[in-house]
Amino acid sequence: MKTKYEFKSKLFCYGAEMLEDIGQLKGAWYFIQVPKTITVQIRKQFLMISRPFGSLGIEASIIQGEYTITWHSSLFYDSKLGAYLLPVKSVIRKKAGAQHGDSLVISLTVLV
Repeated sequence: MKTKYEFKSKLFCYGAEMLEDIGQLKGAWYFIQVPKTITVQIRKQFLMISRPFGSLGIEASIIQGEYTITWHSSLFYDSKLGAYLLPVKSVIRKKAGAQHGDSLVISLTVLV
């Protein structure tokens, strides 16, 4: 059974709080933090089948009205945040016109 999760979260550049000008940073990692309530649900259901580093294969979508961008990726559990992180590659950010701090509607399905 596939469970679909939908939520709104901000795109963030890892380490951005230490930078004055994010635009000058090349090769930076961008993530969406999965809300903790959804993280708890996913961990309860899928913890036993997670891959190395606690990752889980997923299908993710950014929903912008009638326009949807879908890709395959992995969720990674961040023990400091107590939440999963979804990496968002440059090509996906460009298609969505998304930048650090933008609030995005995300849909994701864990692939098992």
